[in-house]
Amino acid sequence: MRRREFFSALPVAVTGSAGLMTPQAAYHYWAYIGTHSREKGQGIYACRFNAQTGEWSDVFMAADVERPTWLVVSRDQKYLYSVSELGNDGRRDGYLIAFAIDKKTGRLERINQVSSDGGGPTHMSLDKSGKTLVVATFGGGSTNSFRILSGGALSARVSRMQHSGSGPHRRQTSPHAHAAVVSPDNRFVLSPDLGADRVFVFRLDAARGALALNDPPFVQAPPGYGPRHLAFHPNGKFAYLMNELVARITVFAWDPARGRLTEIQLVDSYPAGYEGDRSGAEIEVDRAGRFLYSSNRTNNTIGVFSIDPHAGTLTPSEHVSSGGRIPWSFSLAPGGGFLVVTNQASDDVAVLRVEAQTGRLTPTGSSVKAPAPVCVAFAAA
Repeated sequence: MRRREFFSALPVAVTGSAGLMTPQAAYHYWAYIGTHSREKGQGIYACRFNAQTGEWSDVFMAADVERPTWLVVSRDQKYLYSVSELGNDGRRDGYLIAFAIDKKTGRLERINQVSSDGGGPTHMSLDKSGKTLVVATFGGGSTNSFRILSGGALSARVSRMQHSGSGPHRRQTSPHAHAAVVSPDNRFVLSPDLGADRVFVFRLDAARGALALNDPPFVQAPPGYGPRHLAFHPNGKFAYLMNELVARITVFAWDPARGRLTEIQLVDSYPAGYEGDRSGAEIEVDRAGRFLYSSNRTNNTIGVFSIDPHAGTLTPSEHVSSGGRIPWSFSLAPGGGFLVVTNQASDDVAVLRVEAQTGRLTPTGSSVKAPAPVCVAFAAA
């Protein structure tokens, strides 16, 4: 079967699923899957997800978008925002697209589309009010902000903060913003930059949706580390940085008064003794702040770490199979009972059960097929 024929069969390609679930149940969600797809007729996929059992319904294409590699659901669960990650070479801008979510069918209705004002929009976050969207542009090397308008539409760009710097790796000849993360108190935006070996810190004016320079403006990573994604501890005292090129996790103390990061620990994301190629990708802290998870793309594992509640430091617990090849990203499902992994190279999204007391992961055998999946976001059904 050719690749195109294989993906045309996606609506019925489900394993470990009990079929369509009752949408009225509180534990039912729409799972939206962002992909690296460039082909017409592919884009954002969707299916129902049962957050109590970890099972899926049949998957279908919810919207035709070119390279929808990062998705965010609005605070009120009515809208979904997608990047169109075009222009990673910095020669053209990408796009941001706003969709209305049809709660009954899961289909996405396009509201509007705006320029990302920078090539390769690769990551975005909503502020705590749900009125400001901050976006990292990989090709443009900038962090930009946009307002959420009435009816869920996106405004034109409000502010653009250009990054600076470079590193010794062949992928570090210029800045490459890789994430935009809002601080727990909604006063700052942090942007890890793979090309510059820096985490930039900007002040957020939530009332206007505008960004401004902070003092200090960034924290410097060691040469060749390649900062990628960052996650805050829910207590607002600590932050955790995935350094992609070396697959090491930097633990920071966070000073919310000044917007300052201070390193307190450096931990390997890979298992002890691993000597192969490295590529760290996703990082996430559970809602209780007890465990941290990371994905390792060259040995196809998810790392599990316990978090010291007072010091914020990490202790490795285990490394388990991602259930596929090249775990690009993952998300803890609503309720925290499952970790859902997008395995880009094996075209599948796998479900791992989270043990509540230890944070350890167990494969469930439940998965769905999607072309080059790289992101998953949940919306209440």
